[in-house]
Order: sequence, then structure tokens, then C-alpha cells
Amino acid sequence: MNIFLNNYGKRLVPNPFRHQLKKYADRAGIEKRVYPHLLRHSGAMLFLEEGGSQRHLQVILGHADGRMTAHYTHLSDKNVKKNHDEYSPLNAVIGKLEKPRKIKR
Repeated sequence: MNIFLNNYGKRLVPNPFRHQLKKYADRAGIEKRVYPHLLRHSGAMLFLEEGGSQRHLQVILGHADGRMTAHYTHLSDKNVKKNHDEYSPLNAVIGKLEKPRKIKR
């Protein structure tokens, strides 16, 4: 499945897309280096953080092996906390606490 298509419905060739992306980033005043793989990685991370499954992401990215997807996408602290809060076995034992937990600093 191709997401990025040219005006004729064909798959984009990497270098012209990379150059266009750089041009638009410059116009937008983005100082960070922007490149296609950064968009791919950022999109994958957002997909996981919003609750998408790693298996579905594997298919979307076109990885034959789930280990590649696992290696490609590290989990953010935000996602780990969200999953822990939602799926902790303690929730079944004592109920989900409605107040925030104390954090050592």
C-alpha cells in the first residue's frame, strides 16, 4: 500500500519527495532536519501512543517480521505510563484509584 502518491497516482520516487519536503520545511521555518524517515518514525510513534496495535503497525509499515517493528518503534514514557495505568493488575484487586499516585522526586 502506498500512502504518498504523485499527481498521476504513482508511487513517489524518494529523492524528489525528499527535496519537496525540505523545501516545505524551510518555508515553514522548521529548523530541524526533516526527512521522509522522520515522518515515518513519528507517524509510527503517534499510532502506538494513540492505542494502535503493533501488529497493525507492522502491516502498515510493510515489515515482514514483527521484530523489525519492535526495533523500529521504541515505546515512549507517556505510552508506558498510559498502559500501566490502564492495564495494571492492581486495578482488578483494589480498583482504579481516582486520585493521582504519589511520585518520588
